[in-house]
Amino acid sequence: MLLKLIFDPIFSLLNLILQFIPKMESGEYLVDISGYVDVIVFVFVFFPASLFTALVGNVLFWLEVQLGWSVIEWIYKKIPGVS
Repeated sequence: MLLKLIFDPIFSLLNLILQFIPKMESGEYLVDISGYVDVIVFVFVFFPASLFTALVGNVLFWLEVQLGWSVIEWIYKKIPGVS
């Protein structure tokens, strides 16, 4: 009974927030990527696809390494006595 009293306002607030998300009918897409495709086609005019793929792969790899190190650093800084 006490938990219901505590959680009812929280769930009511979450339901209120979720009602603002528009309902999508089947067949509609969340993102229109035609603009991105046009940019990539324009890039392929100047650079070969293999170079572009290597560049994007390299950038994404280093971003993932940085994110991974940030998570590791955050975890070990949570341990008391470790600076």
